[in-house]
Amino acid sequence: MHALQSKTVAEDAFAELSQLVRKGLGQVDEFTLLRLERAAQKGMKMDPAVAFQALGLVSRLRWDRDQLDRNFNAARAYSSCGIVEFNYASALRSMNRYVEASHWMNAAVDCAPTDLSFLRTAIDVAWAAGLWGECEALGRKLSERAPDGPAPLSEIQRAALKVLRDASVPLETIAALHAATYSFLESKRVRIRTYDIDVDCDPGDESVYVELSLRANYEEVEALYDDLSNIFYETVENPRVDAFIISLKASE
Repeated sequence: MHALQSKTVAEDAFAELSQLVRKGLGQVDEFTLLRLERAAQKGMKMDPAVAFQALGLVSRLRWDRDQLDRNFNAARAYSSCGIVEFNYASALRSMNRYVEASHWMNAAVDCAPTDLSFLRTAIDVAWAAGLWGECEALGRKLSERAPDGPAPLSEIQRAALKVLRDASVPLETIAALHAATYSFLESKRVRIRTYDIDVDCDPGDESVYVELSLRANYEEVEALYDDLSNIFYETVENPRVDAFIISLKASE
């Protein structure tokens, strides 16, 4: 979440809610959510943009996707500086709604084109969403705006793209596999803690591996992965598991 300096009741509520989302402590007790919800509503008249964002985070912690969308869209009616879009993207990302998060992160970039931190975050979100072609395009945009800065994509990201292209794996397949994974995990209300990538460049064994660390125990992750493997073949045409693999890891 984009930090807001606490000055109002709504900003205090937003700050506390942001910490709860970032920590990913699992289910937050309803008493805490009701307290923060009331604080956000109390601050609505003075600062509606922040109040609606705070209510959006309450919805996030309840895994209420529709109410989250309504609250953040209401907040956007009161602010057009990119911060609402940034925070909306962050909330969506924490619910495993990565493609939508990428869309709103790009909207934040459009709202504040001179803020290179937004652009760098948009690159990170697009990569995690599996939108690797879009990630490359955003990287070129960053290189144009900051030609003396570090390379937009890491060495391992560039290696992954090369392996996939050499193996004729369409980037649309990578996007579809990510989308299937995230949709499944959102339906199970399982939070992703980390996203890691590895690349095997040995001749004959070239492959790209993505590992998602989940807030779940070993037995839960094992059951999830069995279901996910079936989903890949049911929803993705030619998933190309010979060259690209998404795996799940327990991390309570």
